[in-house]
Amino acid sequence: MKSAKTSNIEKDFVLNCIKKSKRLDGRQPYDIRHIRVSFGKDRGCCQVQLGDTRVLCQVSCEIVEPRQNRPTEGGIYFNVELSPMASPTFEPGRQSEFAVEITRLLERTVRDSRAIDTESLCIIAEIGRASCRERV
Repeated sequence: MKSAKTSNIEKDFVLNCIKKSKRLDGRQPYDIRHIRVSFGKDRGCCQVQLGDTRVLCQVSCEIVEPRQNRPTEGGIYFNVELSPMASPTFEPGRQSEFAVEITRLLERTVRDSRAIDTESLCIIAEIGRASCRERV
């Protein structure tokens, strides 16, 4: 990942905005951004907007043999791609260290929160032969 240098003018601008409790989008310091979720025409596709920030998401599923150490569970995996349009520090075509970090954080957060019941992703539990692997 390329390192982005912040100029003195940019630093001064940000510090002045913080001192004056100003934001570029007109929100007050404790105002939240408007949230909007739009579902695409294709299955498993959606777009989430948080103010002017957009996140595109694609979910897919495949039937695989479960892991030997967890024969009654399916899995959920994340793949994060950061667009060069979002920041000049993101390079096209390869995953940056920051994207890898976000991917690991998402996987750990979902796994540790137990928000998704991975046993419910198992199709043939009694034999442990087939489970779903979700890719987000």
